[in-house]
Amino acid sequence: MALREFLNMMTDTVTIAPYAATDKYTQNTYGTAVTMRAKIMGATKLFLDADGRQVSCTQKIILGKKIEVGLRDQLTLVGRDPSVAEIRGVEKVSDEKGWHHTVVYCG
Repeated sequence: MALREFLNMMTDTVTIAPYAATDKYTQNTYGTAVTMRAKIMGATKLFLDADGRQVSCTQKIILGKKIEVGLRDQLTLVGRDPSVAEIRGVEKVSDEKGWHHTVVYCG
């Protein structure tokens, strides 16, 4: 798929803020957020969490570019309710030229 066709299917917008630290009140703090095009769709997939328990997701979010995403980052789905989604899994998708884009799975 050509890059232009790939980006044309990105009809949604998301914002990702990287996890920075946990403050003295045990609240997560985040770095500068990045906004990008995405495709949000329903999906069902199982992942193992940090404790080895199975967790399921209900959304698959294809990001319109290569970006490192961590499980503790904050993902905001612009124009959706609820707008903040819990990241449960991340995949780097590659093609014959290498890393092409990132897919995020949310619960």
